[in-house]
Amino acid sequence: MVNNNSSKSVPNFIITNILSPKEVIISGGSLNDVYIGDYFNILSDTNDAIINPNTGEVLGSIKRYKYRLVVKKVFPKYSILSTISHSSIKQRASDIYLKKSISSINEYQEEMRVSKNEVNNIFSEYSHETVHIGDSVMLVKS
Repeated sequence: MVNNNSSKSVPNFIITNILSPKEVIISGGSLNDVYIGDYFNILSDTNDAIINPNTGEVLGSIKRYKYRLVVKKVFPKYSILSTISHSSIKQRASDIYLKKSISSINEYQEEMRVSKNEVNNIFSEYSHETVHIGDSVMLVKS
């Protein structure tokens, strides 16, 4: 159980199935008050240490999440979540200069990695670590 600074504890659910690099199933559903449009963070098992390279002293650590997902379908005991769609906005040079209308909007959806070896920006809220069956997810309170 995770306490989100309230008197009510919010249960963590786990990923039970990975449907694709964009979709997973979690162990909570409508019987657990999960709703379409809810956001969940996939919890990371590790903290990223900030280490002084000259002394080896640990200066601190950063706790991050793997990904943020949104609930797309809800069943009584499980839910299907997907990565969040993002918009890419492109403008013509003349529109940028004149600060006028947007010329095109392209929709794309972020894909989760299924193998490691990616640059590790520890200041990013999301680590984009590999997602595994059994990873815990936590409801994000807005």
